[in-house]
Amino acid sequence: MAARLCLDCGLNKLKENPDDELLNTKKSWFWFTYILDKAFSLSLGRSPNFSDYDITIAYPDLPSTPTYEIIVIWFDCAKIQGKVYEQLYSAQGKLQDVETKTQVARRLATEFLDLRRRCQVCPRPYLNRFIFLIQI
Repeated sequence: MAARLCLDCGLNKLKENPDDELLNTKKSWFWFTYILDKAFSLSLGRSPNFSDYDITIAYPDLPSTPTYEIIVIWFDCAKIQGKVYEQLYSAQGKLQDVETKTQVARRLATEFLDLRRRCQVCPRPYLNRFIFLIQI
């Protein structure tokens, strides 16, 4: 429902408008809904509501802190989750031969490992807080 509202309101294609005082809030709403959509679609085996080719909105502008770095990693993780569903578990992904699926899976695993490396440079207290929030 939240994803549908984001799409219906056009939050995925917002224009950068310096006069829009709520622009950052709208970006945040969109990207956190995007995270949930990608996680649920992969977990439940359903198509996501958001297609990456229909998204032109940038990440929200937040203060540059270790917490913000973790949030960006979270956004990027959701993008990879979307690729996993699309390239491996969607109807077209399932039609690929085993060799192609293996190559795709290895490439996506490399992307997840890169995210993991990015997590390792985050200060541990912030990372622990992030992990706690994910588990809730």
